[in-house]
Amino acid sequence: MSWRTLAVVCGLGLVVASQTTQVAPVTAMAQRPVVIATLPCQPSLQSTSSGFVIDNETVVTVAHAIYETRDFAVRDSTGRWFRPEILHMDLDRDLAVLRIPGLRASPMATRVAGAGDAVEMVEGAASGTTEGAVLRRVRLTTESIGDLERKTARSGYEMSVAIRGGDSGAAIIDQDENLIGVVFARSTRREAAWVTSVSEILSVLDNQGVPSWECENPSGVELILEAPELDEKP
Repeated sequence: MSWRTLAVVCGLGLVVASQTTQVAPVTAMAQRPVVIATLPCQPSLQSTSSGFVIDNETVVTVAHAIYETRDFAVRDSTGRWFRPEILHMDLDRDLAVLRIPGLRASPMATRVAGAGDAVEMVEGAASGTTEGAVLRRVRLTTESIGDLERKTARSGYEMSVAIRGGDSGAAIIDQDENLIGVVFARSTRREAAWVTSVSEILSVLDNQGVPSWECENPSGVELILEAPELDEKP
């Protein structure tokens, strides 16, 4: 699944921008978060999730954000929308790796955290930046995305970070801006978040392969993307 053009709905009509437009380099942590807008296969409302720029042309998010969707787009920190290529999707780890050509960024530093370490979620699409701590390192057992009858296991954390729907896919970092993991769910037992470990992210970055899916009887609703604010002419 790959898109090369960007369609933005704005007050004056439909604006189409080329995917090859020059993109300013990502040079600070505040520029790494992205917002992902999706339309599911079955008739439903448009939804929003999170992601982050981990390296040159590379965005990481959760697989459940884009699996079995019929359209999606990514908005960077400047408000520009892109339709990325899906490089890899791991349904067992609930991770997806996307490519945005021309998006320049240095690789994120990484670290395995321990219980008690201070952390923060960086600009989740719903909650913004929230702080907390690692409650414990865990071996996560969950259902595989797309096959709820099959159990899978991966390394992760439980963290005292407040999250809401839409924050899945956001980066978790420590006080030195090392990547610790990615948010994928909210705890049902207490005010906490479940986070997939950075070791799982690193294990899929160079992988390839995307599961296939078909959208049966999709609705005629189109993805609506907020137009970026334009600079005023002098």
